[in-house]
Order: sequence, then C-alpha cells, then structure tokens
Amino acid sequence: MAFETLNSRSQPAAARPPFCETISPHLGGVRDALADNGIGFGAEAITQFSYDVLRHNANPQRYAGQDPTWSTTVAGYVTYDLSRIGFTPKAQLTIAGQWSNSNFTPTSPNQATLYVLAVNQPLLNGQVELQYGYYPLLTEFYGMFLGGSPTTSALGPLSVIPSEVGMSLLTPTPSFDVTVRSPDSRFYNHFAISRSQSPEGFATDIAENPTGLRLTVPGARVLFVDEFGYKVKSSDGRAINLRAGGIYNTSHYSAFDSPNPVTNNYGAYVAGTYQLTQPYPGMPNGLYIDVKADYAPPDRNLFTSDFQFSLFDIGPFPGRPLDMLAFGFSKTFFSSDARAIFASTPFAAAANSTGYSISYAARVIRGVYWINSLTYTQNPTLTPKSANSLVFNTALSLSF
Repeated sequence: MAFETLNSRSQPAAARPPFCETISPHLGGVRDALADNGIGFGAEAITQFSYDVLRHNANPQRYAGQDPTWSTTVAGYVTYDLSRIGFTPKAQLTIAGQWSNSNFTPTSPNQATLYVLAVNQPLLNGQVELQYGYYPLLTEFYGMFLGGSPTTSALGPLSVIPSEVGMSLLTPTPSFDVTVRSPDSRFYNHFAISRSQSPEGFATDIAENPTGLRLTVPGARVLFVDEFGYKVKSSDGRAINLRAGGIYNTSHYSAFDSPNPVTNNYGAYVAGTYQLTQPYPGMPNGLYIDVKADYAPPDRNLFTSDFQFSLFDIGPFPGRPLDMLAFGFSKTFFSSDARAIFASTPFAAAANSTGYSISYAARVIRGVYWINSLTYTQNPTLTPKSANSLVFNTALSLSF
C-alpha cells in the first residue's frame, strides 16, 4: 500500500502496527486521499485492568493491581512528507498526542499531552539518520517494548533504570539524535543529546510540563546517551539485535549518603534479542530470546541494577501466525544506601524484587489484540515490604 511509507518513523515500531494491520487500512478512502497529499494518519487505544488474585488489597494502594486497577490510553498521530517542501528525500514530520486516564496514577498518570513533535531525516541513503524535536527519548533506544510494559509491572515506570537516570519515557523532552550505520546497515552507533527528565521523576516532569512543550523544567539539565549495536532484520536471516549503551546526566541528584547533592547521574545497559527459530524464511515468526541488564550508582538511585530475561514466540500455534506467547523473568536490586536510611525507620526496605510472568497476545481481528498476563512478584514494593503478589492483567488494544 502506497500510504505505508507515511507511517511514523518517530515512534518505536514495536508500539505501532503497519497500516495494513489496522482495523480499517484505507479508512474508507480517507487514508488514500491524505497520502496523495503526503499526509499519514494513525491512532491507537488500549484499555487494561489488573488485580492481585491473592487479594492483597490495601489502603493506600501501593502497586498496580493491589486493588482493582484500570487505565485507558488513546493516542493519535499525523505525519507529513517533508521532501515535498524542499527537505531531503524521505524526511518526515510526526505530530502525536496522547491522553491517558487511570485510577492508580503512580504507574499510569492522568494526562493529555503532546507526545511527539519531531522530524526524522535519513541522509546518504539511510547510512545516517537524524531525528530532532520533542519525543520520549527512551523509546528510541534500548528496546523498551520487548521487555514488557512498565505501567503494568508492580514496581512501575520508576524501576526502569534508564528512565530513573533521566531518559524521558512517559513525557516528551527536546532531543537531537543521530544514528550512523555501516555500509551493510548491520552495525550502528546511536547518539543523542536531550533535556533530562526531572530528577524528581516523571510525575514531577508531568506536573511542571503538562503540555509536553516546555523547553526546560526546574532542575533538569543536559543528558547524553550513546548506544552501539549490531542488528539483522528477519528478512535477511534470523533476526538479531545486540546493543550496549551509556547514559550521562548533568542534572543534580539527591545523595543517600551525603547531605549535599551529587552533580550528575549515570547508568549503563546491555541487551540482546535473537531469533532462535525461523519456520518461514524471511519472516519474523518464531521463537526469540531477549536479555537485558542495567546498572546505576546506588548512592543516588533507588533501583541500582536489574536483569531481565524473556522468551517469546511469534505465531506459537498453527493458524495463529500473528499471536505472541511470552515468558519472562526479572530481578531488580534496591540501593543499599537507600535501604540503610530506611533501616532506621518503621519502613524497612526489601533488598530486591523478583518477577515471573506469562502473557499471551491474541489477534482477534485485524487491528484488535486481546492481551492477558499473569505475573508473580516477590517484594512488589520497595518500602514498606509487601506480601508477594500474583497480578492478572487483561488488555484490549485497538489500532486504526
């Protein structure tokens, strides 16, 4: 379909389907008419509900699903082919907005905001790719969406270490990034400079910047990210994506072991995704393994290291080529410096949190997925300690 080239390149592909996999690919001819003028359009909506089936209800609620928890997110985006007005070939503008509502805002905040206002600009036949504007930086790195949704895990978005160190996740920040690829496009280096998320976390960032358009927020300074990787698409053989990244944030952060703030924050990650089987040559179907590990210094971060392992199968059963079955394991370690502070209070902190999950995403019809998961978590909260949880989550995802 000709309009497929107008799908957004300023949002992670794992978070949006191709137009041919939406409920109405042609939108009654509207999408074709827009494409004739260089305009693309897409929208998604997801509603989800979670509950700890071990019935550990509490007031106040401390983690998603402890009490019955629901959330709804609706997003829409428009793209424009900037080559029509003198930009280089395939240059594209994306404007996206997002509205979300939840009855448990610590993991899924209520907001209506700009989500993306960015230009994606390939150069030299794609060997160099620029992106600049406002967008959540973390979605451009790391492979966030292969590790599960941070809004449905018990620990929530705060436990995503690159976000904790300052990479924006739920809100956009002004950013500029450049990707340089080898001649065969397999090796790449991806560098970005951005405004940090607020050192107080995403909730403060949202409060200070509800529209998503502010250039600055109090306390947030310049952040640098660099990721080096090796990537092969499934169309060229079994898919593989190996990557390692470093983050340096010049913002000031509170220190657990000193009354004086530290003048920076930093973190590092390594990750790898590999397609173990490929029943249909050149296709993404098959069994995959995905592994991630993160680190951040314990004197200024509540979550200091973690390890994640996922095994997922695209098309796990005959006749279900677009379904996905996944098994996950994660272990997150809490800062020893922070735990030393809590030790002298009634809110003694756990040393770590371990999670085991199983999920199944079923394609109901084109553009509609029903996703169910069950996650068992040891120590679902940092402090105070909570009983182990078994959270069931069900979600309906619609793409237009």
